[in-house]
Amino acid sequence: MTDHTTPLTPQELTIQAQSAYEAEEFQQSARLFGEVAALYQQLEEDVLAAEAFNNQSVALLKAGDAKGALAAAEGTDQVFAAIGDQRRQAMALGNMAAALEDLKERERAMDLYRESAALFEKIGETDLRALVLQRISAIQLQQGKRVEALASMQDGLAHKKSLSFTDRILKGLLRLIGKLSNRS
Repeated sequence: MTDHTTPLTPQELTIQAQSAYEAEEFQQSARLFGEVAALYQQLEEDVLAAEAFNNQSVALLKAGDAKGALAAAEGTDQVFAAIGDQRRQAMALGNMAAALEDLKERERAMDLYRESAALFEKIGETDLRALVLQRISAIQLQQGKRVEALASMQDGLAHKKSLSFTDRILKGLLRLIGKLSNRS
């Protein structure tokens, strides 16, 4: 008996990859997103391949493979820049920065996070920009740059459209710290 199954389309594989991701099967998800990217490359659909590589990067990072995550995302920001998609370009930069952060390459991560934040600001994505600024703040804290970390966090929270309960408490604490430090 021979198997006459048709190969899955990139769209069908994407659905499987997303399902695996939601089930927290990150290695499986990453493998499937890699297959999706390869299929799109064969079809010369560079933008769709870049999107799949970014999804693969996120899954690999969740699976604990920062080096693989960085390799998957590298260059995708340029694909999005070439078509003027600043939102996906900023997200790709953020994915690469997150991988670099996990690899303890904090300075390179900060540079990419800053590029990402600038793009998010340019296109009015204040909540995504705030998330990136929070990552910058966390790295600055790890580096002992407390004042810079506070400024980054304040900047991110100041422009966020809606604040969670935790964000509101944090914003209040940052305001209090600012008042106390001005008294000294």
